[in-house]
Amino acid sequence: MKATILILMAGSGILLAQDQPGQGPPPRPKSPVFEALDVDKDGALSAEEITNASEILASLDTDDNGRLSEEETAPPKPEGDDKEKEKPRRGGPPPVDPVMASLDQNGDGTLSKREIARATKSLLELDEDESGKLEEEEMKPDEPTGGPGGEEGGPGGGGRPPHPPRGGR
Repeated sequence: MKATILILMAGSGILLAQDQPGQGPPPRPKSPVFEALDVDKDGALSAEEITNASEILASLDTDDNGRLSEEETAPPKPEGDDKEKEKPRRGGPPPVDPVMASLDQNGDGTLSKREIARATKSLLELDEDESGKLEEEEMKPDEPTGGPGGEEGGPGGGGRPPHPPRGGR
């Protein structure tokens, strides 16, 4: 019967999102910083792209002040952004982009002339397997753990302390 209903619905032009593999939330947009650095658009940063990182980043400086502001490094705003501002954010802050976090040494959300100049060195610090390039797996954001600020003790103090072990009270 289920197959009959699906056939009838498919025949009438109605598509079901149910039972379709690969469905899920849309992929998170890549940052303009990563998009600019990934010249060949393969989802990874090759040794050549890392070597040229400083020059590539300098090209994002639309106001020619030698720095990259938050506006110059932020992902494009989604359509209907005004409505999105009104909605409360669930689940805390979004994960930090490791590429931007690596480049932004002082964590101020902008890239200074010095940070742009040392971009190659900063990116190579993400290279866990020391291959000279950054694969997609090495650039995935860490999932926040603990309270606000995650286990790194960022802003917010980390939330409540862990529960004591059970038993032996």
